Amino acid sequence: MHFPQLPVRAPRHWPALCIAGALLLALVGVAPAGAQVPVKPVPDRSKGTIVLARTKPRWRPGGTALLPGMNVRGQLTPTDPVLSSDKTPYQIWTYTGRAGEVLTVTMRSSSLDAYLLVARQTAEGVETVGEDDDGLGAGTSDAGLRVRLPSDGEYLIIANAAASRGPQYFYGVYALELVSSIGSTVASNWTALYPGGGSPTEGYAVIVGISDYPGEDQDLTGPRQDAAMFRQVLIGRYGFKPERIVTLTDRNGNRDQIINAFRRFLSQAGPKGTAVFYFSGAGTELEESVGLTNTGEAENNEHDDALYVWGNAPGEKGSLILQDELDILAGELNAGRVLMVLDASYSGVGTRGDSPRGLPKLARFRDVKDRLALPARFLNGPGRESSLPITHITLNASSDKEVAWTATGWPDRGGLASVFTYFLVNAMAKAPVGTTISAMMTAAGGQTNDFARSNFGRTQTPRAKGERVGDLLVDYLGQ
Repeated sequence: MHFPQLPVRAPRHWPALCIAGALLLALVGVAPAGAQVPVKPVPDRSKGTIVLARTKPRWRPGGTALLPGMNVRGQLTPTDPVLSSDKTPYQIWTYTGRAGEVLTVTMRSSSLDAYLLVARQTAEGVETVGEDDDGLGAGTSDAGLRVRLPSDGEYLIIANAAASRGPQYFYGVYALELVSSIGSTVASNWTALYPGGGSPTEGYAVIVGISDYPGEDQDLTGPRQDAAMFRQVLIGRYGFKPERIVTLTDRNGNRDQIINAFRRFLSQAGPKGTAVFYFSGAGTELEESVGLTNTGEAENNEHDDALYVWGNAPGEKGSLILQDELDILAGELNAGRVLMVLDASYSGVGTRGDSPRGLPKLARFRDVKDRLALPARFLNGPGRESSLPITHITLNASSDKEVAWTATGWPDRGGLASVFTYFLVNAMAKAPVGTTISAMMTAAGGQTNDFARSNFGRTQTPRAKGERVGDLLVDYLGQ
């Protein structure tokens, strides 16, 4: 497993923290992701000794404790307490961890220069377990940490801002996502995680980006960045409210989490609303058909296509979401407009292979089947593609027999991205008001194919399916 540029700082390398009272928690809003700023892969220097202000806590509904699988939102403002070392504002979240647990925390924002710290209370005081400035990759202002927790107990997740770019980058909305190596503890409490009750006329999106897979040989470069880019264009260009978007990366992109986000979060969109599902990661083709048709009978003479995701149980196990199951989930939605974007490949090469410029987003089933914890049963019910409502559109990164690619060395967006998503997001961001979905895909698809042929010697021809591809893009997605 690989999470680039995420330093873990042992306590002996950093000065201890000093706490002087209670913690201020001002938690509102949600963050667009993935702002582009100068490269700073690791902190220039430690935050050093931190004195946390003595002030009365302000609690949001649901409290400030984090659980694995959660996406939470906050906002740093001039009224928040500041660190004495550099006068940057901060807010505190808490997490109860276990000794040896590997914790991955990300902080995303398009308005502030995120800085993230993980600390713990010890007999000697409070000490830093890890801290990070721009560990999510070059070219972003997002922060990310992967740390192995040294003991059982409560940890402080400190959402902070970097000082190097000045006060204009101290404040703004942000999103925190937490992933644990011991699995998700929210599986039995989906109602609390996705309470529903949102306006049925608005747009809702579930965005999944999986770069880190069980083991190391199936890891990808790009999907985490893809998720940030796609989120940003929905918010910045098409008016999606940040709180109406759920982003699931790496271990949070597990089967149960995705299915429940689909059914409990996207289902808030009604006949006048919009539901968007985006996936970037590896796909696979099963060795036999296990999918079900809308009549409950097994398919004949076909091998099922599936998205390769994480399993929900603890440990290094993956799982699958069948293409048939995506059709079923989409068919259950009541939204007037449903967009599915799938940046993955299912077949098309004899070996996974790679190139100096990128990786194919393909997991051969024979290579991953021993790492899979398959569900006891797959979803069954109406909703296969042939029976989807005319309001549904699917955008695929390639044809069934081609490979979708990731690539490095992009001139912006952190230098890492999947080829189709990179050109798709650019086309969505720059599309004139009168652009149809079909015309937008023609532009993005042509650039994708040209890039794949030039860099990988293979074709990659994105496809748009659905009766409404002639709709104006801004009308279909605009809020």
